Amino acid sequence: MNTYFATFITGTSQLVESQLTKLGNISVAKIYDGLIVFRSSRSWKELQNIRYLNNLFLLLAIKENRRSGKGALDELMNTIARQGVRTSAAFQEIVRGKRSFRVFASVENETVSMSRRLLQGVERRIQKGSGLRLNIQKPNLEFWFISRREGVVLFGLRFTRVRAETKQRRKGELRAELAHVLCLLSEPKSFDVVCDPFVGYGAIAIERARSFPYQRIYASDIDEMLVRELRRKTGGIKNMKVAQANALRLDLPDASIDKIITDPPWGEYQGMPSLERFYEEMLSEFRRVLKADGIVVILIGPKETFEYVLQNKFGQIFAMNSKYDILVSGKKAAIYKITRKKR
Repeated sequence: MNTYFATFITGTSQLVESQLTKLGNISVAKIYDGLIVFRSSRSWKELQNIRYLNNLFLLLAIKENRRSGKGALDELMNTIARQGVRTSAAFQEIVRGKRSFRVFASVENETVSMSRRLLQGVERRIQKGSGLRLNIQKPNLEFWFISRREGVVLFGLRFTRVRAETKQRRKGELRAELAHVLCLLSEPKSFDVVCDPFVGYGAIAIERARSFPYQRIYASDIDEMLVRELRRKTGGIKNMKVAQANALRLDLPDASIDKIITDPPWGEYQGMPSLERFYEEMLSEFRRVLKADGIVVILIGPKETFEYVLQNKFGQIFAMNSKYDILVSGKKAAIYKITRKKR
């Protein structure tokens, strides 16, 4: 077994741990908010396909300290500079065919500069142990020191797969990892009729079609330009209907939808006098189109307003199953999983 660590969406620790364990041949060693350390006999290439993980690393060294920050980072760097890097079969596989590398450091999720003396020592050890050459402009591989506030410092070789959708992501478009988590929380089934009434650039609908079973997907948005672009992007996806529609007046039959997975606007919506009124109209339409026991997974920015409307005006209609407080582009948000109560 090799030991790895990975980053994921802050606030989803419980979900990530349970999903990794379900995969089999994986045992969790440590979990922090947004980072997990685990052992696995699965190949590193298999691990690259886990779409709810942001970044994957082969663990090369770990040090737990009573202190955190730059001082703890320097301690581990000094150890690597003196003792070198222990390589494994997985290390050799990841390095094979690559030519160059660069070393990075992060303290409490912020990239930081490193002691030049320690950095040069680490670089020499990596060159000696791997045969790679240093290239700070366009490296093939990245080695990372990551220091966390819990008092742990990790050193790893990054092997994250760069996905095409990550390169092409527009401003305001959901990351594929977050779209995957939203879909995962909806308890995907092969018979699901799924709806995203605020589809935008289509991250959620496309991720559901790519990674999970379904019977049919309805994707709609009020913006004609976005709808036109999404039709072009999804032309080859079976059983997905893309339409221009007002999410508050959907052209769908009553009780026709199993799952709603969506990311509604966080501010004003066309024609709505207030955010509270918008949430009222939205949940009223969700109530109409959802089947009994249907599931809504929704990403919300203005949490207090949404929760007020949900609990005080729709408490007899919807049950809140779970809530995950997260950050989206540095802004506080929450994922809610709610169920339509039986009529």
